Amino acid sequence: MKYYTAYEERYKAIHEKNLTWFPKAATPEVEVWLDFYGANNQDAIGEVGCGEGRDVLNLVSRGYHVTGIDLSESAIKKCKLLEKELSLSAEISWMVYDLVQNDDLLVGQFDYIYTVATLHMLVEQSDRLRFLKNIKSMLKPDGKLLLVNKGDGETFFSTGTEKAFDLEERQHYQTCEKIEVAATSFHSLKWEEHLDEFKNAGFKIVKYMNTQNDIYQNCMTVYLELYV
Repeated sequence: MKYYTAYEERYKAIHEKNLTWFPKAATPEVEVWLDFYGANNQDAIGEVGCGEGRDVLNLVSRGYHVTGIDLSESAIKKCKLLEKELSLSAEISWMVYDLVQNDDLLVGQFDYIYTVATLHMLVEQSDRLRFLKNIKSMLKPDGKLLLVNKGDGETFFSTGTEKAFDLEERQHYQTCEKIEVAATSFHSLKWEEHLDEFKNAGFKIVKYMNTQNDIYQNCMTVYLELYV
């Protein structure tokens, strides 16, 4: 199994306890980005790496049309359960899909794609480039992309891929219970290298900034578009 699929093991461990790994609070950078472009409920929006669906569920409750995509079957199963609990009027499309390995199912489907704390899970440069190029193929010609990843833009840090499935003790945000979960992977670049990989994938950089949110603290937030 590829190192970045370790999140499937983490979700399994958490969901067996009838918990969620992340809080339900939405990522503020996503709403700011959609407002920046004036997105509306006629636009097709996709979240790549939706996890347990907190941002998808928030946006759909506000009238947006969103598809949630994640490589973790456990995460998508939890998304569907949480959707039922909310009794939303709009039906949500959920997909189990690996955006590093696959590139031909969703070509040209979305006006907007956002991905939160997903690219920073990819350690190998070839995986990161494939991920970005595959997302690029999913956008319509005038499509927009938002990436929010943990990091301050000044520090390089990377974990070894060989330890992604190792168990480590982590404290659950809500119960404060200490739970053994998969370590997963993390790779954070300095701003210059981070922006270069977007250029190498064929994106136009519209805006980039340091932001903060309650879940990931310091984040690198980038607005991207396709060249037309």
